[in-house]
Formats: sequence, C-alpha cells, structure tokens
Amino acid sequence: MYDVSGELKSFYDGHVRLGKERRAQLATSRDACVARVSSGLAKLAADGASKTGPVLDTVNQGSYAMHTLNQQSNDDYDIDVGIIFDATAIPEVAPDARARVLEGLKRGSGGVFAKDPEARTNAVTAWYSQGYHVDLAVYRRVTPRWGAPYLEHAGASWTKRDPSEVQDWFSRVVEEKQPWVLIGKPTVEPQQLRRVVRFVKAFCRSRASWDLPGGMIVTALVAEVFLGDPRRDDVALFNTLAALRDRLKNGLEVVSPVDGSRLTYKPKFQAQVRHLLERLDDKVPGLLVLNDVRCTKAEALAAWDGIFRHTFWGDAGDEAEVEAVTKMGVAVVVMDVGVAQKVNGRIAYPYRDVGPVLPKGIGLRFSIRDPASLAGAEVTWSVRNSGDEATDAEDLRHSSTRGPTEPHWETTKYKGSHVMICEAHRDGRLVGRGTRRIRIGSR
Repeated sequence: MYDVSGELKSFYDGHVRLGKERRAQLATSRDACVARVSSGLAKLAADGASKTGPVLDTVNQGSYAMHTLNQQSNDDYDIDVGIIFDATAIPEVAPDARARVLEGLKRGSGGVFAKDPEARTNAVTAWYSQGYHVDLAVYRRVTPRWGAPYLEHAGASWTKRDPSEVQDWFSRVVEEKQPWVLIGKPTVEPQQLRRVVRFVKAFCRSRASWDLPGGMIVTALVAEVFLGDPRRDDVALFNTLAALRDRLKNGLEVVSPVDGSRLTYKPKFQAQVRHLLERLDDKVPGLLVLNDVRCTKAEALAAWDGIFRHTFWGDAGDEAEVEAVTKMGVAVVVMDVGVAQKVNGRIAYPYRDVGPVLPKGIGLRFSIRDPASLAGAEVTWSVRNSGDEATDAEDLRHSSTRGPTEPHWETTKYKGSHVMICEAHRDGRLVGRGTRRIRIGSR
C-alpha cells in the first residue's frame, strides 16, 4: 500500500490531536462551569431556596477523559464532567436533582451562554457563546450502613454507575490491542488504537452536513473491529475503516463494552449509525487506489482527502457553495442576522460568519440592512437546508414572502451548513438578491 504514514502523522499532530495547550484551556472552561454551579447553589442555600450541599468532587468523562477529543476549528467542543454530591445533600428524585443543578447553573455567574442551559435526560447542558458546551452529569455518593460507598447517576432514575469504568476499559483495550511482532519490536508508536479512534472521529466530523455517531459509539465500534499494524498507522486505519464498514453491513446495533447496554437505544442514534455505513460505503472504495503499484503521491493524497476533506491533503474543495449573485443588473442585498434565545426574543448578539457554530433551538432574525432601497418590492426569504438531519426530516427547502422592512425569523434545527437566500421582486422583475450561510452545531 502506498506509504503516507509520515503525512498521516503530520496531519495527526497538526490538525487532529487536541494538544496540551488546548486541553488545558478546555479544563479551565470546565472548572469555571463547575464553579458557577457551586456558587449558584450556595446562593440558593443562602436565600433558603434549597438545602443542596456543595459539590464533593468532579470526574472527567467522555472523549476528554479518554484522550480522544479532537481539534475543532469552530470550537464546537463537547466537555463532559461528572459532578458528585453526597446523597443526603441532593434531591432524592433524579430529575429533581438535575433540575436543582440547573437552578444553580443559572443562579451562578461567569461566562456567556449562547442559549438557556437545559436539564436533559442524562446531564445538564450549558452552551457557551465561545462555541463549546459542557455536559454536567449529576452523581450522588451513597454510603450504606455496611459496605463500601458507591455512586449513582441521575438519569431518568438513579442508576448505580462508576464514571471511571469507561476510561479504565479504554485504557486497558488500548494496551491490549497494541500491535506486536514475533521477532524484534514493532516500529509503530504506542497507543495506535487511540490514534485510529481519533482518525475515525475526524472522518465523522469532516463534513458539517453529516450526522454521524458521537464519541462513545465510534470508540466502541473502532475498538471492536480494530486491525492494528506494527509498522504503519495508515495501514491500520485503512484496514480498520474497511473492517468497520463490513461490521456495520452485518448489523447496526452497538452495545457498551463496559456493561452491555444498548448505545443505539434512540432512533436518532440508529439513524446516525446507518449514515456512517452509507458514508463508509461511499468513501472507502476511494482508498483502493493506494494498493495499485502505479499509485502516485498525488493520487494517494487525494485518496486520503476523500476521507478527511481537509486542506492538509491538497484542498480538494468543500461542500458546494451557494452561487454568488451574478452580474445581471440587480442590487446585492446585504442581510443582518441577529441571534436570540428564541424566535421573537431579544437579540443577544449578531451572527458571525467566522467563529463558533450556533447551537440548536435558538432564534435567528434576518433583516435587510437597507430596506429603503427596496421600497415597493416583494421580498422572498428562502431557506436551503443541507445534511443528514434535514434530509431525514424532509425539510430541505421552505420560503415565505413579506415586505422589505419586515424581519424574517428562523429556528436553528439541523446540524450543518445552511443558506438563507433573499430575493426582491418589483413588478415581477428581480431587483435584488443576497445570500447568507448559517453554520449549526450538533447539539
């Protein structure tokens, strides 16, 4: 197979692996969020609004804990942290415990939210205007009269769970599956499985319009099918991608390697795994050129660009861009976009074309910057959605018509890069046109 292991390592170091500096920055953001909860709960207690005790301890979870969190150019980081309370210092009903943490988060201070935090089924989530979000999983430490203390997680109900089990499992399997040779030593660096997990996650996030599985499902699948190579990471990745495709053709169900529970218990997760199979079916055949003895370096780089769609591999282009306003004698309509917590809400800040992606579930107000120039015209606002989520919802196109001074509101619903097209007609003739691209994150 054509050897691009050196290029793959450079890509990993420069564009995939999080790095110590960014990891430390995310740790600071995580700690600030936990501190906000603690201060908010203290204020509630001082006001007599609750008797919730302090946070006893915290534990990292998810990709951050497993060291498989990748770089995100738009800062759309998912930071998972467990916050632990004494069982006597938190409401006895699990949803009430999450609601209490949400109260503390709102009452505390520090940081600017992109939208209101929510108490979701498994965690309390805070979306920050910088682009990242923090998932606060709520635990209580139970101290029985006899026996050792244990932790319970506040999901739909309290469930006994040790948040360190997943991290311990992954560390063990990374060690166990490190490739070896009968004679001598492997030349590949240690922790190849961890790097391959990162590469597959980079593939899953390589197109903004794709809706593919999250970190735990990807990690469980890659660990299950991993085919290591003692000499080269590119060979290991090639073989693992092919094995992953074959595995999903035999079944889309994914279970936790820790406790055997179904990771694909939601229809949404099942759809994401199905989309992953479709993408692998489409992209993996493009790597077969690497096995051709006549393969050139340019062909090899292009093949890997088909997987990662990144300028590192030669800038093979991005998703199709909306056609610019052509020279047909019409005005260029400039749109302003305001971001609000909800439709018809107070505008919190203007949308920025370069910067963090938007979270789902917030309001966007589109308006024409110079409506007087279009006096008497009829303005049509047309949404062009893209991506797996919008396709599954059968909501790729919709539009409405109004006057030039009337704003148009939309709600962020689907992950991906979407477009608003504004066209003004006067007496049946096009007199102005403008476009604005909107980027929405996964949550």
